Amino acid sequence: MVALSGVNPVYGSSSQLNELVAERVQVVFETNRRIKKTLLKTASKPAFKQYFSASDDDSRAKYKRKFEKAIKQTQKYFDVKEMCLIDRSGKEISRVDAGRVSDELATDEHEAVFFEPGFQLKEGRSLISPIYFSPDSSSWVIAYVTPIYSQNSPVALLHFEHDLDYLQRKIIDGVVDEQFVVALSGDGWIIADSRDPIKFSKEANTGAEEAEDFFSKELFEGVSAQSILTALEAGEKIQGYDAAMKKVGQLTILALEPTL
Repeated sequence: MVALSGVNPVYGSSSQLNELVAERVQVVFETNRRIKKTLLKTASKPAFKQYFSASDDDSRAKYKRKFEKAIKQTQKYFDVKEMCLIDRSGKEISRVDAGRVSDELATDEHEAVFFEPGFQLKEGRSLISPIYFSPDSSSWVIAYVTPIYSQNSPVALLHFEHDLDYLQRKIIDGVVDEQFVVALSGDGWIIADSRDPIKFSKEANTGAEEAEDFFSKELFEGVSAQSILTALEAGEKIQGYDAAMKKVGQLTILALEPTL
């Protein structure tokens, strides 16, 4: 038995909450599936391989224009503000911001959380990064990443970022009555909350580039969300709440509703 200031969750006791969690998990899963599918489709455009196999600057410039056109189409489809192609050293080869090719290219992407894992992927595979603060957009994001191969070796990463506000809206939209839904990152940070939606605007960030300076792990005062998950996984009850949880990728969706 786990007590939360005199109040207690029950794992799987409410079919309504189970359905709510399953629905939100499916929304996240389908969103990620569509994005990854489109990212892989974009990366399969011949212009990427042609760029890296080209023997002269004029040819590379021609193929760069071609793959940037494909990037713009993908960016527009998913309302993505920024999409980049990054070489093995961590330098951006191309960046498209809001449909425009940027002349300001980063040289330190090798420090990004997705960089090394991305280059370890096999051709035709993709990953979703842990949450991180993006200096380019001044917001908290997740990245979708896939490698570009040339002559059987990964030579670049194609990636784009989605801010967490996009994900939060998908998770909490339409939650009603006494129910509430939160989403936890793999590190236990609450990154979506239907009770009081997290403000992800540039103004709200106030320069917080470390998770502990922006997010919380507490579901209730003095009680971490992770402790609730641990209790639910163990089949323990927390008096006063019905609850349900389910993992999807690196995230965990948790829903609760008071029983009193």
